[in-house]
Amino acid sequence: MFSKIIRRTHMYLALFLTPWMMIYAFSTIVMNHSEYFRKRYGGGTVSYVKESEQTYEGTFISGAGPRVIARQILGSLSM
Repeated sequence: MFSKIIRRTHMYLALFLTPWMMIYAFSTIVMNHSEYFRKRYGGGTVSYVKESEQTYEGTFISGAGPRVIARQILGSLSM
């Protein structure tokens, strides 16, 4: 009796989750291999537009790690 419940639960769970897994897998393939899909299906190159540019006046401690630098920059931007 117990194994029948386990088998049925497994089957219906798999039937429910399979479409989600397929969509997830396909979208991941498209994102990881975007150059291939752009060339094959005629998409143009991705161009980025600079929104703003700011000069940072602060100085960093010598040997500071990336987290320390990021905290300092975000703190100066009040973020």
